[in-house]
Amino acid sequence: MSVLQDILTWSEDPKRSLWQRIALRLLLVQPSLSDQDMEELVHVALAEHGHDGMEVAPDVLADEDLPHSDRVTGVRPLFLNLLPTASA
Repeated sequence: MSVLQDILTWSEDPKRSLWQRIALRLLLVQPSLSDQDMEELVHVALAEHGHDGMEVAPDVLADEDLPHSDRVTGVRPLFLNLLPTASA
């Protein structure tokens, strides 16, 4: 199991906050959180605790968000020979 798969499994715990699951997905699919992302996370956290009065339709971290080797194309490992060659 990969580290990202472990994180996905951890995030699926029913005790995990919804805003955490959304933040994990956002951080995986983009380099940083925008101001709009932060506002959404605050909105979700408030809604989870009944302070906002609005329902949310979250887009949480899911298996399809994880990069899988069979879905990656054009990437090949680069092997470097770091060992010195023996001289006679």
